[in-house]
Amino acid sequence: MSAIEELLTNVDITSIIFYIFLFFFAFKGAVEVAEFFYGKLKGFFTTRSSEQNEIVDIKDSLDEILNEIALIKLSLEAYNEDIRDIKENIKTDEEHLLDEIRTTFKNQHHKYTELGMINDSTLDDLSKKFEYYTSKGGNGYVVTLFDDIKELQVVSDAEIYKRENELRKEESTDD
Repeated sequence: MSAIEELLTNVDITSIIFYIFLFFFAFKGAVEVAEFFYGKLKGFFTTRSSEQNEIVDIKDSLDEILNEIALIKLSLEAYNEDIRDIKENIKTDEEHLLDEIRTTFKNQHHKYTELGMINDSTLDDLSKKFEYYTSKGGNGYVVTLFDDIKELQVVSDAEIYKRENELRKEESTDD
């Protein structure tokens, strides 16, 4: 006979059921005790002190500040790039303006030296342009042209108009 058959013949069924329930309850109790001690040990080793909590909070705050600083740095870099672009555009615009002033002086010089006279408003306008031109480092050609223009006789607009008409009539008769 096997051990199980012997057990079944010597012990009645109610005793077997009783022992089975007793075994399960004991096992369940042992598991609960183990879980209790596991929780206590885990709590002991993972519980941070208030100082450790403050340190973690400070580190988190510093990380947030560093992230904000990084965003500000990116914004500043973008602004600096925009400023560089604006400065380049200003430089290009100033170069174009100086070219335009040179062209204006060339055209006005040709027109008014041919007339032999100039009016006040044109002379004032050219004087302002000349001041700007020289303040931006312009010299040479425009200086010579402006010196010639300043030597012209200053007259009224009506006299300029009259002289232009005379020149047109002379050109038409020459053709």
